[in-house]
Amino acid sequence: MDKTSCENIFLFVFSQAHPQFRRAEFESICLLFGIQPVPNFTPDESHYQLLHFDGGEAAVRCILGRSVLIKSAFRILINASSHEIVLEQLSKSNILQRYGSSMGLTEAPIDLKNAHNIFTVFEIGINYNNEVNQKSDRILFTKFTGLKNKFALMSRNYIGNSTMDPELAFIQANLVLSSPGSLLIDPFCGTGGILLSAAYFCSHVLGVEIKWDVAKAKGKSSRVGEGLLGSDQSVKANFSQYGLNDGRYLGVILADSSKHKMWRHFGFFDAILADPPYGIRERGQKLGVIQWKRKVETEIKQMEDKKCQEVNQQKQRHRNYPEKQQYQISSVFLDLMDLGVRLLRIGGRLAFWFPVCKSEYSEKILPRSDCLRLVYNCEQPLQKNTARRLLVYEKIKHSLVSENDVLLEKAYVIDNCYSRESFREKIFKNSS
Repeated sequence: MDKTSCENIFLFVFSQAHPQFRRAEFESICLLFGIQPVPNFTPDESHYQLLHFDGGEAAVRCILGRSVLIKSAFRILINASSHEIVLEQLSKSNILQRYGSSMGLTEAPIDLKNAHNIFTVFEIGINYNNEVNQKSDRILFTKFTGLKNKFALMSRNYIGNSTMDPELAFIQANLVLSSPGSLLIDPFCGTGGILLSAAYFCSHVLGVEIKWDVAKAKGKSSRVGEGLLGSDQSVKANFSQYGLNDGRYLGVILADSSKHKMWRHFGFFDAILADPPYGIRERGQKLGVIQWKRKVETEIKQMEDKKCQEVNQQKQRHRNYPEKQQYQISSVFLDLMDLGVRLLRIGGRLAFWFPVCKSEYSEKILPRSDCLRLVYNCEQPLQKNTARRLLVYEKIKHSLVSENDVLLEKAYVIDNCYSRESFREKIFKNSS
């Protein structure tokens, strides 16, 4: 391949992790930076991709600065079938030029572990009937993202039982086009793991959490043997730990995300990110009245008037605090879809994790809305028979609203796989 045919062709090396998310993240970053046309992936979706960019190195550097799954990128200088041809083309090209006939004697520090420039030769072998055809490319430039190491969970101040893996949180932020000045919300924020990734990309983030002890960082730590949470362990402390508490973190609202009418206006959020509770490590909860047990009611009736009056007063005091009831998993995702219709602007994105059993998966079980378009559906395997899918929707229109501020175009599902059994019940049923 001659020099002109190698112009603006780059070799992208992807991480071996999360192969189902590569195309979605790559296309989202290209859309975010206005890179058109978006290069096409090879059909096999290998972790090596040869892609053409009209924008050259400038466009590639933009992608490298945002991507989590791309390990490095290299500009192709020569693409040949053997090392001999590579050397021959190198001798005839002006890629390497020599200035002067001797080297200076000045001693300079040498640091090969933290080199400023890395040149690499790749040998891509294709096996046909046990015959290896070697194609060597000389590499000019490489750059690593290194985001997931900076945000490792082991060094984070405040974590919970279900804190999102940093790498997946950054992927989710990329898929909703998190960018400077954008406004994002997590309706089930917990310890704020997903919000951290969006704030790193200079978005303004807001969380909603129904559990008082989680939102206020009170009680015992999730780490074994650590005891009670300290004053330096909170959602706000996590943002301060990474230097993100500079106005990007707007706070956490202690509220029930299923109560949509607490939001007055429509279409002022750019994106919604969520990892809803589906009953494995955290159970879903929403506000609601819990019926008193019959045993307690019987004991109250048998008590004397004075004791009965004291119990009623105690009961009334408890009712001054919001009670919580179980939040059915089938309702969680439909409510989340309706929340996206209410809060997102046109073109805004909603991204959340949806658990599935592989044996019964089909597109019919996915939540739908006439106001939202499914953009990406990426699978992360969990166990042999279970997985969860990152569903990314884009708002395409506003919903009609009644006089009572109720959506007239509700989210729906064709085949509700959780109408009889929850995801937790399905897991234990399959494992027994």
